[in-house]
Amino acid sequence: MIEEIATVIGVEADGVWVKTQAKTTCGACQQQDSCTSGVVAKALAPKEPRLFIPTAVAVLPGQQVRIGLHETALTQAALRVYLVPIVAFMLAMGLLVQMGANEGVQLLGGLLGSGLSLLLVRRSEQKREKSLQVSLLEVLPTLAVSQQ
Repeated sequence: MIEEIATVIGVEADGVWVKTQAKTTCGACQQQDSCTSGVVAKALAPKEPRLFIPTAVAVLPGQQVRIGLHETALTQAALRVYLVPIVAFMLAMGLLVQMGANEGVQLLGGLLGSGLSLLLVRRSEQKREKSLQVSLLEVLPTLAVSQQ
């Protein structure tokens, strides 16, 4: 299970809206001031991914929660999204090479095969959307500080 700490930003009858902090590798090394990637990362505003999580657990805005996603579902989805279009591209190109098509037609056929496979992957992922659902694992305790 891939887990992350999130902050509740909204509560609805059938679930909660949460936001997480996007983690980047920029800023972790000492070369961030002279590195082009570090300069670009500083120039762009950090993103706060927002997710809706269906749950019956009572939480309040501002509370922190632990959310999770099964890694097998994520890995399978990533393989389909990245691997299937590449394989379709290569198969279409190979078929057109065997047919004796020129390079322009081969490239166009490969791109068409890749595009069609992306549409098929998108349809199949919409059917599997439930397996990619992020779940609320636990509500984290809040710390209260009292003044004496």
